[in-house]
Amino acid sequence: MLDYRICPSILAGDFMHMGDAIEQLVGAGCSHLHMDIMDGHFVPQLTFGEKIIADARAMFSGTIDSHLMVSNPGDQIKAIAAAGSDIIIIHAETAGAPVLLNQLLDQIRQAGALPGIALDGPTQDLSVILPIVDQLAVVLVATGKVGKAGQKLDHACLDKVRQIREMPGTDALNIMVDIGINAQTLPEAKAAGANWFVASSAIFNHPQGIAAGYAQLVAGMH
Repeated sequence: MLDYRICPSILAGDFMHMGDAIEQLVGAGCSHLHMDIMDGHFVPQLTFGEKIIADARAMFSGTIDSHLMVSNPGDQIKAIAAAGSDIIIIHAETAGAPVLLNQLLDQIRQAGALPGIALDGPTQDLSVILPIVDQLAVVLVATGKVGKAGQKLDHACLDKVRQIREMPGTDALNIMVDIGINAQTLPEAKAAGANWFVASSAIFNHPQGIAAGYAQLVAGMH
């Protein structure tokens, strides 16, 4: 049975009041936080590193996943895991070769975290995950171009979600969708086969506040 979750991306929050935001999310029932780590090279934006994860971990007992949009994920895996990330998601293309990708997944496990692969929805070939899908805690399908804020959901990317869910052995696989998830798009993403939903502005910019934004998306999962 699939585990359905809303995974707020704290990147959309006000970093001057992040502790308050996490407390509001916990009060609303949130059990999973999503960390977007960007290096300014693999993607244009530069965000944060292990310090933010450690600060969040100090006050959050649920699952923390870290999405590494970085050119050299192997350089950061150990520190990100040590800071408190339960799941580390890397982009397959950063490995450069299948054997190196397997080494990175092993590195994540050795650091004490669960491994995930992120796919750039508009461009990524799904064949990269076929040999390793049974090793993954999650496959993240970017429903837009990674590293670009404020996008709408690219509905064509949901075809890849459907294709992954139809692969052998993926009945219990966590498929995460990220970019453009809100109260209107979440049901379509769920129907395509996703069960973890990363949300940012739909939560942090909700007119009734963070808890209301989270609750609205939770309602959309049912």
